[in-house]
Amino acid sequence: MSDRPFDLLSLGELLLRLSPAGVERLVRGDSFQKQVGGAELNVAVGAALLGLHTGVVTQLPSHDMGNFVKNKVRSYGISDDFFVYDHSSDARLGLYYYEYGAHPRKPKLFTTERTAPFTASAWTRSRRTCTVRQPVSTRRESPWLCVKTRERPPLT
Repeated sequence: MSDRPFDLLSLGELLLRLSPAGVERLVRGDSFQKQVGGAELNVAVGAALLGLHTGVVTQLPSHDMGNFVKNKVRSYGISDDFFVYDHSSDARLGLYYYEYGAHPRKPKLFTTERTAPFTASAWTRSRRTCTVRQPVSTRRESPWLCVKTRERPPLT
């Protein structure tokens, strides 16, 4: 765990995204590329690219796919200090399918999930404080954005 204070913590579910290669259609493709997705991760990656110290608060299964997600998040320079691991035999990772668009066809996104495996109650052992802001999205169970506020010098 770094001693540097977090500029931003995002709280929510990280998902596995499966997409056909290039602009191939879901109904035609035979193989998928796997990536990590989710609005909360997108916010953290964007802030990290701007030089902020960011982290994600989430729950992951403690199997190989959970390790894939953890390693991918680390590769983006995002802290995994607040990951909680589910060691139960029915632990799972949220999944969605994404088809890239090719003009005039628009991109498609769909999921088979009805409920999110991550809830705010999964993260109850925080040693840091954050101010809860507006939800990033209301389509999933608990995608809250947490921002640790601190004084910054005025821009000149």
